[in-house]
Amino acid sequence: MMNVLSSKSCELLCNLYEFDYYFSLLVEKEFVIDVCMLVMATTFLFLAFRGIINLCSLSPFIFYLDPLLVKAARGDPVSRPPAWMMRQAGRYMAVYRKLAEKHPSFRERSETTDLIVEISLQPWEAFRPDGVIIFSDILTPLPAFGVPFDIEEVRGPVIQSPIRSEDDLKALHPIDLEKLHFVGESLKILRQEVGGHAAVLGFVGAPWTIATYIVEGGTTRTYTTIKSMCHTAPNLLRTLLSHLTKAISEYIIYQVESGAHCIQIFDSWGGQLPPDMWEQWSKPYITEVI
Repeated sequence: MMNVLSSKSCELLCNLYEFDYYFSLLVEKEFVIDVCMLVMATTFLFLAFRGIINLCSLSPFIFYLDPLLVKAARGDPVSRPPAWMMRQAGRYMAVYRKLAEKHPSFRERSETTDLIVEISLQPWEAFRPDGVIIFSDILTPLPAFGVPFDIEEVRGPVIQSPIRSEDDLKALHPIDLEKLHFVGESLKILRQEVGGHAAVLGFVGAPWTIATYIVEGGTTRTYTTIKSMCHTAPNLLRTLLSHLTKAISEYIIYQVESGAHCIQIFDSWGGQLPPDMWEQWSKPYITEVI
């Protein structure tokens, strides 16, 4: 980094490497506070504005400011493994159960910005994990591309018009992200609430897993219809999976642009396929999403 500094900047930051070293130790020991990061960022921006240093040379310092989970996901060395509660794992909490009694509809809880933020922050406020995952569902984006659904108390997700024919495919359309505004709004608020202290996590369902719900019409123990479709209507299934892949990819980009540091992809029902079929019917579409 020193090769981009003028003699004047050397006087200002004569021990930049030493600062780098001690700042690394501070981050590793998690003693960095917002004021310290703000002062450092302001200093670097001032020096860059004056033409003393090149912002491109500051990437190592920028990485130091990332939450622990983000650094681990990127493969950077970290002082310990990150810990966070998986999707909706906070539902066991008494504070969540009390809120659910007041708002019994799951879709209301997962599609109302204020409630999404409140529920998402409950584990964060109680345990301060390294990640805060948005309270949502893998089926949340379905109505935004033409697949309405309900969640019944006993049956769980119910899709009244499953897609099982070429004519059924006509109901699908490109994803309308405006219909998912509550997701974007919630992620922006969560990013502000946790600051740089934790990673904000979004998530999606893998194309195969989403397809199982859309083809079967809900949850099932056997997944007979979609498994049969792999053999009896492979082109139809590929068309459906391709549409879902595009919609999910756009949904991921939307979440990232709204504030998510990382995205988890849940292939919840990929395990219903034997390995060779998973390689054919799930993996390629996940790879395309990534």
